[in-house]
Amino acid sequence: MSAIDEARKLYQGEIVAVPRPDCLRLLAISRIGRVACNSAGGPLVMPVNGRARGTDVYLRLREGSLLAESLRDGHASYEVDGFDDFHQVGWSVLLRGRARWISADELPEHRSEWPAPWAAGERDVWVQIIGDDITGRRLMP
Repeated sequence: MSAIDEARKLYQGEIVAVPRPDCLRLLAISRIGRVACNSAGGPLVMPVNGRARGTDVYLRLREGSLLAESLRDGHASYEVDGFDDFHQVGWSVLLRGRARWISADELPEHRSEWPAPWAAGERDVWVQIIGDDITGRRLMP
């Protein structure tokens, strides 16, 4: 092993599981994530604005978009994370479940918990991902 490899090993962190209550908290405070699903052309992963409430995530998408159509009904994942490159630490939470289009009447009661898109344009499709499995990992120094 080279001296560089030995030095790198000294600074490598340990991966630990994030407890479920902390996963739910991290989901709730995150506004940007990535959604993954199957599309007609194969796997699709896209950054999105999302809002979590409990074990569910809500997205607001453009009607007719590949992502909206792929999330009409089926399985999907939503992932949020945070990193500190300098200290080489970070965390990641993954929610897996079933996606479905919903009406605005099915959104959480409080408007502050609705997803607010950053990109311009109409976003008239509301999607709920019902979380069946929620896991998290943290890289510790």
